[in-house]
Amino acid sequence: MQDSPTVVTRRMLLQLPGLAIVGLLGGCRGSGRPAPESTTDPQALARRRARADERTLLAAYDATVTRHPALRAQLIPLRQQHAGHLSAVDGQSQPAPAPSAPVISTTPATAVLALAAAERRAASVRLADCVSVAADFAGLLASIGASEATHAAVLPALARAAAGTSAPTPGGAHGVSTRVSRTQPATADLPALQAALAGEHAAVYAYGVIGAHLDAAGQPLAARALGAHLTARDTLHAAIAATGGQPVAAEPAYVLPFVVRTPPAALRLAVLVEDRLAALYLALVTAAEDRPTRALAAAALQTTAVATAGWRQRGRLTPLTEAFPGR
Repeated sequence: MQDSPTVVTRRMLLQLPGLAIVGLLGGCRGSGRPAPESTTDPQALARRRARADERTLLAAYDATVTRHPALRAQLIPLRQQHAGHLSAVDGQSQPAPAPSAPVISTTPATAVLALAAAERRAASVRLADCVSVAADFAGLLASIGASEATHAAVLPALARAAAGTSAPTPGGAHGVSTRVSRTQPATADLPALQAALAGEHAAVYAYGVIGAHLDAAGQPLAARALGAHLTARDTLHAAIAATGGQPVAAEPAYVLPFVVRTPPAALRLAVLVEDRLAALYLALVTAAEDRPTRALAAAALQTTAVATAGWRQRGRLTPLTEAFPGR
């Protein structure tokens, strides 16, 4: 598949039955003089950590591009997404000191892998912090963490290219761990859990079509993604049953948003499925009243966002990653 990159926008991503679209979640905005930050409030601490991480990542990307100008075209889009993150989390925060200039490896591949490691650490912090803050800010942190997770997932391919080595382009849920919780969720979480389960039912159906139309290299990746969605489906089913609710059943069949007869069409469908699931899991993050359910949803959001980026990378679709997955 050597065609020129295809631009895929959200307007193009038509909706599968059962995959509801959630509205954009507003970030915090301040006015006037910034208010002092609490040193003990979990939300203030989470905001401070997010702001510090985004400043550090921005400095690392700037220093890497300065050291290795040939990487500019690939790194600047990711750097700009971090600028968006910083703007979103700043809110009413006090100005923070600029981070010290990072030391960048003279080897391009090593420098890129260092960025991937930093992104992975930041994504883990956002995942941990989103369970202890207010719902709207939890959604913002979860979405930023998902973006950081996608950066960590796509940067190794850039490192391999910089090193002059070839390796299969990642795709689907490749390399993503789906860890689930089986604690009983709050009854109030039920509608968002049901919506996520309906989305997973549709995803399982869609991946049967996707796998049948990908090329030989893509079919194992689709099989792994299907397995991940089956696990997520069963976990959501059990969580809903634990509340005493009746888990929503799968439809007998689903009408696809477009005809899938070729590998490029199958890749587009995979992107659509994961993108819509990201929206459903972000909605569950903001709706969840108990920490285990919110943690489950935030982890699933990272998984679906990484899967979307993997399929885009495999299909040479642009943009490769997003600043705020699920929004």
